[in-house]
Amino acid sequence: MFKDKKWKQKEIEMASPQIENGHTDIANELIEAFAGIRISGEEWQVLWVVIRKTYGWHKKSDFISLSQFQILTKMKKPNIIRAIKKLTEKGVIIKNDNDNRLNYSLNKDFTIWKPLS
Repeated sequence: MFKDKKWKQKEIEMASPQIENGHTDIANELIEAFAGIRISGEEWQVLWVVIRKTYGWHKKSDFISLSQFQILTKMKKPNIIRAIKKLTEKGVIIKNDNDNRLNYSLNKDFTIWKPLS
């Protein structure tokens, strides 16, 4: 059907995620809260890193370095720092400084989240 060799190569390398290779459990109530909150794209990227690094490993919180955020989001440090600040101000994530290591968690109490107007 496709005679272009480049297309065939891309077709072979196509992503095929399977839950057997790992998945993240998130309560439906939180997913519905996510659907109703307006936050920026960069904030979403950072939020997904927090979710992946916590819920993805069956943890409530985790120490996440800026370099981990950079690798997963492909964003620059100043943008990550700004997104983290906004998410903490909006009450969506919780950031704790434990012995100069930053620990992040999702604030499950979505009733206090402060979205964009």
